[in-house]
Amino acid sequence: MEIRLAETHDLEDWMALVKRVRDSFPGLETEEALAAHRQTVTSFLAQGGALCAKAGDRLVGALLFSRAAGELCFLAVDPEYRRQHIGEALVAGMLSRMEPGRDITVTTYRADDPRGTAARAFYRKLGFTDGPLAEEFGTPVQELILVQGQEPPAGMTADPDCPCKKKNCPRHGDCVACRAYHAASRRQRPCCCQRKKHGFFPFAGGKQRKGKHHDES
Repeated sequence: MEIRLAETHDLEDWMALVKRVRDSFPGLETEEALAAHRQTVTSFLAQGGALCAKAGDRLVGALLFSRAAGELCFLAVDPEYRRQHIGEALVAGMLSRMEPGRDITVTTYRADDPRGTAARAFYRKLGFTDGPLAEEFGTPVQELILVQGQEPPAGMTADPDCPCKKKNCPRHGDCVACRAYHAASRRQRPCCCQRKKHGFFPFAGGKQRKGKHHDES
């Protein structure tokens, strides 16, 4: 799986993905809306604000972000490639390109809308919390906020005390980015702090054993 900045030649594959998932997003119901989204993507491509996930020649994930606004603007994963941590990997790629320490916002369906159940669970896992209620394209939505530098979720280590020995890692001390990176890894190893906390070191197949600790954050 390759996570990289999307380029102009990815636009057709991007739009093909959007058409496959359009029912999950308010405001993409019509051909006119798709045309407007295409123009938006073109603008983000020019600004370096579009990430894609590629599985071979197939574009299976897409993310738009605004560094200036500190906003995750769009995130979609091919239904056939879900539950492979592609969303987490895209968010990790976005965070590495955002201004360090700046809060990140994203908008999704409200808690009482079943269409938002999966998205809200995904963002909460990454540390996003509830923000203001709003409305977009006539649909009730809610802003979720990732407060950078806040106390991380249970099992994570606060930035100044990160135990990982790889001090030169670009994710060192950034709990959210580190967790997303490890979740997206094929071997699915927990972060260094989680391995030390719980005393287990999974193999690639998910089996666990007690033993020598190897830092691989």
